[in-house]
Formats: sequence, structure tokens, C-alpha cells
Amino acid sequence: MMHQTEISTISGQIAAFRQGFSARSIEKIYFVSCGGSLATISFGRCILDQLTAKVHTALMNAAEFIATAPPSVDKKTLVILNSQSGGTAETVAAARLAKERGALTLSFTTAPDSLIERESDHTVYYYDNPLDPYPTQLTIFPDVCQAAFAILDVLEGTVLFRDFEVASGRWNMSLTAT
Repeated sequence: MMHQTEISTISGQIAAFRQGFSARSIEKIYFVSCGGSLATISFGRCILDQLTAKVHTALMNAAEFIATAPPSVDKKTLVILNSQSGGTAETVAAARLAKERGALTLSFTTAPDSLIERESDHTVYYYDNPLDPYPTQLTIFPDVCQAAFAILDVLEGTVLFRDFEVASGRWNMSLTAT
């Protein structure tokens, strides 16, 4: 199957994040990035806001997050970040600030071994190459869904992450059969 290595990498990264998340008593989740990177993770907040009342969520521009340094960011906080390049200065600084405050951090990036990865507890790679497009399931949108489902599985006792993986596997098989 094409891209099986990338799919397995993402699944492993989400599973590691889920384990780290389940070890913490998270009460607040901030979605923090700049520009289009913030837009691409914002629907994760929508998923959580619609499906659980067990956490408070907020969406913030990384520069605003740094400037206002929300006092509620602490060890009971998860900060989810996205930097496509892995080096967006404000987003990297936001990750650093969150970790200094004891928050758990999850970053999304296309750049392995980048600054954002070094400043984050957990990292999930996504694939974005307009000249050689990857299948939809390797873009950031399903990755954010999987992270949100992993969070919901821990908070609500659902099996959405597993169901997503099963559905994705079936979709992949149908694509390779055509």
C-alpha cells in the first residue's frame, strides 16, 4: 500500500500523544498558531467543543499567546500548535512558554527535527507537497481529527481514534483496489 510508512508514523505519533495525554489531568486546551496554520487546527477545537464539556478550549494567535501569557496555562493544560515549516518564531516561542508553565504540548509540522518538534512533548507529522500531493489522509486535517478523537477517547471513554483508523484502512484498501 502506498504511503504505509507515513500512515504508520502518524498512527504511532497519535498513540504516543494519547498515552501522554491520559497520564495528565487536562482541564484546558489551547489551540495556538499563526495565520493559516491556526486555521487548519481550529476545527479540532470545534470537535471538542461539540463532543465534550470536560475541558475548556481556546483558540489564540501565537503572538497573542506570548504577549498575554494566559495565567491559566499550567500542568493541567494542553497546548496544541501547528507550524508547517517547523520554525515559525511565534509558534516556537509559544511552545516554549507553554512547557515552561508545565503544560503538555502537541505540535503538528511537516518538518521532522525542527524547532517546534524540539520544543514540544509530542509531534505529529503531516505531509504537504503541492507539486506531488499526498493522499488526503496524510494532510493535517485527518491528523487533527485523530488527535481530537484521542482526546475524546480519554475524556469520554469513546473509541473514536480506533474507529478512525479502521475507516482509514478500509478507505486505503478501496483506493488501491481501483
